[in-house]
Amino acid sequence: LLTLSRLSATNDERVALKDEIQAILGYVAKVAEASTNEINSEYGDVVNVLRDDSGDDVDAYLPDQFTDVLLRAVPQREGRYVKVKKVL
Repeated sequence: LLTLSRLSATNDERVALKDEIQAILGYVAKVAEASTNEINSEYGDVVNVLRDDSGDDVDAYLPDQFTDVLLRAVPQREGRYVKVKKVL
């Protein structure tokens, strides 16, 4: 991978990268296992989703309106942030 990406590394860095690459590939394999059977791929009416930013838009979301709902749905979080594994 180092040759393909035109990078160089010391022997110690190569050993560390080998372990990290294995962890990354394991994570990617886990993501690939995710079920997509329940995803509805049909589209409804196509509408313009852009809105006027003048402030008169009564349908605009309030800040943090859905933050707590989203944070309750994630497997791990740290404060008000979604916690994910280090990828690179």
